[in-house]
Amino acid sequence: MPNEEAKFYSSKVHCLPMCTLDKEGRPWVSILAGEEGRIGYIHYPARDTLHVGATLWEGDAFIGYFEDAEDGQRSPLLPSVGIEVSMRTKNKFAGRIEEAQLQGKSLKLTLEATQAISNCPEYIII
Repeated sequence: MPNEEAKFYSSKVHCLPMCTLDKEGRPWVSILAGEEGRIGYIHYPARDTLHVGATLWEGDAFIGYFEDAEDGQRSPLLPSVGIEVSMRTKNKFAGRIEEAQLQGKSLKLTLEATQAISNCPEYIII
């Protein structure tokens, strides 16, 4: 992931839609966000690595993702898209979950981006 895109995630993204698969292989989307929707819950300590510290809502699909992990059914692959609504900019990435911790509703992820794509803002209609 280029430095520009990593900075985009850490300084402009209020929420991060992320897709995970349940144990039957069905996709579920979670909307990850920092406490009270604040920017700054995503950090990039190294190239192609993102750290996410998000707060989940009751019944979020990511909670099921951790329950499936107990059965060895958790897939480490994930796609996501970061959206800066004010500028109609979106950046997609795909990668792997390297580390994940869930305590209560507090989620900590270490993600390795294996693909990152910047898209033209004209495709976002507000």
